This record gives sequence, C-alpha cells and structure tokens, in this order.
Amino acid sequence: MPVDDQADLPVEVPSEPGEEAAHVLRVERISDDHEVHSATGADRGPHVHRETVNNAADGVLTGCHERRYPALVAEPIPLELIDAVRNEDAVLFCGAGLSVSQGLPAAGDLAQSIAARMQDFDGDPKNLTQVATAYAALRGRHALISFVVESLMRQPCRPGPAHADLAGLPFHAFVTTNWDTLVEGALQAAQRRHQVVVTDSDVPFLTRAAVPVVKIHGELARPETLVITDRDYFDLFSLRLSLTRLLDHYFSTKTLVFVGFALADPDFKQLFHACTQRFGPLRRHAYAVQLGPASADRHIWQAEQVDVIDADAKDFAADLVRAVALPQSSGTA
Repeated sequence: MPVDDQADLPVEVPSEPGEEAAHVLRVERISDDHEVHSATGADRGPHVHRETVNNAADGVLTGCHERRYPALVAEPIPLELIDAVRNEDAVLFCGAGLSVSQGLPAAGDLAQSIAARMQDFDGDPKNLTQVATAYAALRGRHALISFVVESLMRQPCRPGPAHADLAGLPFHAFVTTNWDTLVEGALQAAQRRHQVVVTDSDVPFLTRAAVPVVKIHGELARPETLVITDRDYFDLFSLRLSLTRLLDHYFSTKTLVFVGFALADPDFKQLFHACTQRFGPLRRHAYAVQLGPASADRHIWQAEQVDVIDADAKDFAADLVRAVALPQSSGTA
C-alpha cells in the first residue's frame, strides 16, 4: 500500500482551530511513569502522537516530541505497542480471520462440509471441533484428516496486504493457529529467514538468525499434527512440553499482539487462559485487534490486561508499518 512521501517526517502541529480532524494522543511521562490519555478527534484524519516529558523534581517541561502519519483506523495505536514492535520485543499471534480474508474457508464452513458427510448428525453443524470429533469417531481420524487436507489444499491462496505488512515488521516471533502457509509465504516474500515450529522436535533448531513461526495447531504439510478434535485440544499442551515452554516464554517476557481472532471465540479464550493463568496480574499488557468490538468484550478483556483496538486487520497493519517507520523520539524508552 503506497505511503505518502511526507508520512515518515516529523512535523509541527498547527495551533490553528481547524485541526479538529487530527487524532491527538498525549503521553505524559513524569520520572519513569507513563500515562496514556484518550485520543481526541472523531474523523479518520492524520494521527498525531505527542509525547511530553516533565521533570518530576522541578516540574519543568524538558521536552516535547510530535509524530504524525496518515491513519486508516479511528483509534491511534498505543505508543507502548509501537515501541515494543520497533524494539523486536513483541510477538504477533495470527488467527483464522487473516486466512479467511484470503479466500480460505472459515471454521464454520469447513464444519458444515464435514457434517454433510454424516447421516443423522444432530449436533451443531458449524462447530468444527464437535463435528470433527464426531466424524473421527464414526469414520476414523485418517478419514477426517484426509478430507480436511484435501479440502484446503485445493483452494490455493496468497498472502494478502495485511500478511505482507505484518511480515515486514520486526516482530520477535509469529505464532499462528492457522494450518496454511500464508505467514511463511509473506515472510519469504519479505526476504526474512524463518523457522517453522510445529512439534517439540522443531524447537532445538531455533536460531537467532531466523524468526520463529510457531504453528500451535499444526500444519497441512504434516497432517498428523493438525489440532481439530476434542482430544487434540485436551492434549495440546501436555504432549508438546518444549513448545509449551516456548509459548510460556513469549507470554511472560514479550508484548503480545492478537490479529485475526474473534474475542468471543471459545477457542481463543481457552488458548489465552491456558497460556497466561500461571503469570497472574504481573504478566505484560497485550493488544487485540478487532473491528467493531462489543463494549462487553472490551471490558472483559481489559480485566485480562488486553487492550482492544477497534480496527480492520489490513488497516491496522498498514498504520503500524507507518508508525514504526517514524523516527523514534528521544523521549521514549
């Protein structure tokens, strides 16, 4: 997506009253404490990120830094998130929404196609886990996995704009619940060396020279690794101890960014709580991107130390690229 030639240049904020279209995010730092105040402005105009540094000892204003980029989303991206990505201190979690946007079937659609192969199935035909578990019990796991792989392999697709933008950002690692290779394809197109991690035997081969791509629900290239039935989910962490320790490391030491997940999805909630319950209130703040989130979901996830950013994945990715490319102000940590 083209970027305005002036998008990466810091500019002065006009003081004239005609600046209502700008979103202003003020971050005041007194000593080492940060407090983020809400954005102002209602239109989708340029975002202005302003950082003011005060000296706690004498109350004197010691510095002011302003940054602007043409924004596609209504909510400014938090400065803490921008800095974490820029400093390679963030991990991106990619959900099914990123793959569905590129033409792959949603879980409900795949579930219906499996359910149609069973007579007298009286469960929820859109619940993939329930349908897959029933089909495996009736026809066997081999028949289930063969049908899933065949169904998805005959629908080739390419990484989209969101994949491309996110792959170009310096995330410490990429974690995905998707079986496809869209993340890997985007990283390859960005000429970023990467190492796929699906099973415990992959973990020892991780090196600093390659960005990890952790596929916690398996991948189509290794059908035996697919996580789809009830038992697969029950055994997910207990049978993959090295992979679980790797996820523990990310959840305890990195800033997490979730894109492509439905906040109300039980699978997403189960994944999040399984990985965070051991760290309690001391865990790092996380961010989740969802377009038009319900206010109830916002409150629920804020209680879990997850800030919800109201944005489309493609627009969020484009804005994040612009924000990270801006010169880092001398006032940020």
